[in-house]
Amino acid sequence: MSATMKEWRAAFLARSRRVAGGHRVWRGAYATGGTPIVFVRKECLTAARVAFAIAQGRDPVGYVKAGCDRAGCVEPGHQTDRPMRAARREQDRAAAAPAVDELAVELAVQGRLPQPRLSPEEKRAAVRLAPTTMPVITLARRIGACSRTVKKLRAEVATP
Repeated sequence: MSATMKEWRAAFLARSRRVAGGHRVWRGAYATGGTPIVFVRKECLTAARVAFAIAQGRDPVGYVKAGCDRAGCVEPGHQTDRPMRAARREQDRAAAAPAVDELAVELAVQGRLPQPRLSPEEKRAAVRLAPTTMPVITLARRIGACSRTVKKLRAEVATP
């Protein structure tokens, strides 16, 4: 017979302690490799998997890792699985997207910016802004790129 979530929760809470900063440290058994483990009725799960199930109400997908900076933290709210980490990386990537100088892009497309030094993201924005009827070579000169780059960016922009 399999252990219930209530039993896993009780075993987990009995073997862990809350510490400063909202973290939780493990006071129970460890596997050979040093991973905190929980036993209930001869069944064994990692403390991180139990903590994840307590917080999320579902089984984790892939490995469970603490999402905080504290080594060995088993606080249920700090545990993350693969989809959660992927979503976080995507958020971080979007937040770290380079800023685009819209004025420089607009001036470059109009041909009023001598010797443009646009970043790759600014060149992409310039290609989006430029009329599709503008010749590739003209746009390339105006944004400081080669015609092959402009063709490639136009293909990217045209593809949804």
